[in-house]
Amino acid sequence: MKLSSEVLDWRFCDEHSSGLESEMRYRAHDIWRHARERLANDPTEFDRTDAMCALKRSINHRLKSLRTAYCIDSLPFDSTKKVLEKFQHYGLIRPALIKELIGVRNEIEHQDTPPPDIESCNRYLDYVWYFLKSTDSLLYMQVEDLVFTQPDEKGQLRFNVKFESGWQIVVLGTIDKVYYASNDSDDSLVIEEIADRPDWVKDDIYGVFKPRSEELEEFARYYFGCAGFWWDDHT
Repeated sequence: MKLSSEVLDWRFCDEHSSGLESEMRYRAHDIWRHARERLANDPTEFDRTDAMCALKRSINHRLKSLRTAYCIDSLPFDSTKKVLEKFQHYGLIRPALIKELIGVRNEIEHQDTPPPDIESCNRYLDYVWYFLKSTDSLLYMQVEDLVFTQPDEKGQLRFNVKFESGWQIVVLGTIDKVYYASNDSDDSLVIEEIADRPDWVKDDIYGVFKPRSEELEEFARYYFGCAGFWWDDHT
């Protein structure tokens, strides 16, 4: 089955969210608190070194949690090596300060460079605090469905995202036949119909969305936008 590509231009909203394991969110904060403790009470050079390493660990844990929860590695991007840029590409982070901190830590670790002074360390401590707070919501509740409503509001399509299967998107709904596309249409959305329907599915459309790379990129940006992370605010 094929649907008109204009479906993704319809007004959409999120429906249904589920909670994620608290450890995915809290562990990075625990590591951050360790860094804060190392910087308290006139810290030595070794305390500051420990703090900078802990801050990098906190960032890494948060990025790993986001990559796991949202199968970031399954999303299209032009390089597999630019992890921070990929997060930016989908509107999730601004990487400049993170890169700065990681660079400082790497110099300490690999070149035995002295750690920053206490004022600079506390500034990096604040950077990471804001980074964690800005991404906490993604690890608290996870949006499960995006619902696209046709312009006259007489039909809807529900896109249910299954991250455990790497951005598998199940589509169900009923829309006007005018939004169906012919089989020879090259720019339409491909829906692979599911033969074994559950009894509760009464919709005309029930299948798996098979997006091209650019369609998945667009859909993922819509998805994160519903979660409060609009990609065009981060480019």
